[in-house]
Amino acid sequence: QVMQFRDMELGEAFTLNAGAEPAWATILRKSGDGVARDDRGEVHDVALSDEVRPVESASLSHAMWVCHDGEWKLVLRWTTPRDHEPRWTSLDPARPDDALVSDPTPDGDRRARALLASGLHSRGDLGQALQIYDELIEEREEASLLNNRGAARAAQGDVEGAIQDYTRALALDTGLAQAYSNRGNALTKLGRYGDAISDYDRAIELAGDVAPIYCNRGLTRKMVGDLPGSLEDFDLAIVIDPEFSPGYLARGGVRALTGDIRGAVEDLEHFLEISPGAPQSGQVRLAVRRLQAALTKANRPS
Repeated sequence: QVMQFRDMELGEAFTLNAGAEPAWATILRKSGDGVARDDRGEVHDVALSDEVRPVESASLSHAMWVCHDGEWKLVLRWTTPRDHEPRWTSLDPARPDDALVSDPTPDGDRRARALLASGLHSRGDLGQALQIYDELIEEREEASLLNNRGAARAAQGDVEGAIQDYTRALALDTGLAQAYSNRGNALTKLGRYGDAISDYDRAIELAGDVAPIYCNRGLTRKMVGDLPGSLEDFDLAIVIDPEFSPGYLARGGVRALTGDIRGAVEDLEHFLEISPGAPQSGQVRLAVRRLQAALTKANRPS
């Protein structure tokens, strides 16, 4: 299967997997035979139909693979000599008859731009993502876009702006669990722990058992001194997802505070087994050694 861009100038396309940590990207470039392959030699299962052929000398200024809700889309921004304004569209790899002229409606344009903003956001290009989010929201407010822009603002350090976006999103859709969870994270950063816990409670009511939400609520409970409540949340997060390494890291820290040194060591070692390359792994290994030394000293005959 080949991905061909006939009579087009291919700029850069980034293959993103938003579910991976960190997101991985592979630049696709047009090769001499007109087939774009990634640097692993793999070719994605996309074939453009004959409708592409009239689009001669098209200039492709943005091309990006984005995984959204488990489905891959190739998002394109392109122009032709006949166009005064650039066009946006997205291609579905599951539909080999898709062409660049697919879904040229305003809604199709918005979907493609929203996908591109999501991809840029996932890749860490927050400035470009925010510019697209701003344009889309100025045209028409949507809860999901406000939630996404809030997350991008929070990542840039604009926590107050993020809270405003989450609140506007919830005014449009009171059932958007992610916005409650995200607002809880932002409120925690501002020290508004009671409000944050209320938002986490609501997110759990709406979303059900989601390990990160329980873990975040547990961290906030720890900040207000509710160590039993925080341990309960970390326990639930780990039951929901036994491979959720932040749950072990958080529970290990609280177990150490409560004097359960052996349990803390077990949790921190489990964290290192699951995420040996985590940014904080060096600090965690040091903490494990110190806790083990304290445990040895406590067990030594007096």
